[in-house]
Formats: sequence, C-alpha cells, structure tokens
Amino acid sequence: MRLRETIDYEAPPHAVLAMLTDRSFRTMVCERTHALDHAVTIDVAGRVTTVSVWRSMPADVPGFFRRLVGDRLEIQQIERWDGPVRADLAVRIVGKPASLDGYVALEQTTAGTRQIVDGRVNVSVPFIGGDIAKEIARAIRAALAVEAETGREYLRAR
Repeated sequence: MRLRETIDYEAPPHAVLAMLTDRSFRTMVCERTHALDHAVTIDVAGRVTTVSVWRSMPADVPGFFRRLVGDRLEIQQIERWDGPVRADLAVRIVGKPASLDGYVALEQTTAGTRQIVDGRVNVSVPFIGGDIAKEIARAIRAALAVEAETGREYLRAR
C-alpha cells in the first residue's frame, strides 16, 4: 500500500533539514507521540547523516489486531540523508512482518519548504495483510501530524 504525505513549513530547506537531523527535535516528537520509551541517535559520516529513532509505543489498533501484535509495538525508523534534500527511509515494526520503505524529500516552495514522505507499507501476512497495512498507514499519518505540529513550533522558536 502506498503512503504519501506532505508537510509544509515556513522555513528554508536548510533549516528544515537541520531540524530533522536534530536529536532534541526527534526526542520531542517521540515524547509528543506518547512513546513509552525511545532512543534517538544521529550519526554523521562525511556528507551522510543517519537518523535512527526507536520507539516503544502502545498498540493503538483494533482489538482483532491487538491479539496479533500485543499491547506494545517497537518501531525502528532510519533515515539516511545523503545530501540536503533527500533521505532513504526505512521503518520496521520489530519482530513483526511489517515495514515501510521509501524516502523523505525536501522541496523549496515560495512559502518555505515542503517535506514529502513517500513509500510503500509492506505486510507479509496472508489474507489480512491489506487491513494491517491500512492500520499501519493510519498510525504513520497520525505520527506525521504530530511531527508537523512539533516542527512548526520548533522552527518558530528558532
């Protein structure tokens, strides 16, 4: 299932990139998405910046799916920024056959920057994989909405 979301910021791309690669910003997003536990690392090697975010989240899914996944989900998100405008994106639900693979891109607009998150949600569960993918996409969209609101506040404070 394809997932494509955009977030608009009133800041130039270099400021948005600095925010997205800032450990304090990522930590703030984890806290605001109600992560039960989290860890954020930012590694810089030459021109490549890797952002790794691990979160333990309450399983906010319908009852039927909760029996499959339990009360908590561990989510590992890795963005590999190889330059100022695009990152490879991989999101894994640890121990479950579900993932998102895609990219994050930053585009300059007349008002600032548009962040694009584009990828494919993959679930390797026969018969009900499509329904699970819809739930994962819903959760990712909700997290991105929190990230957008947090990002706008973060950028206004700078």
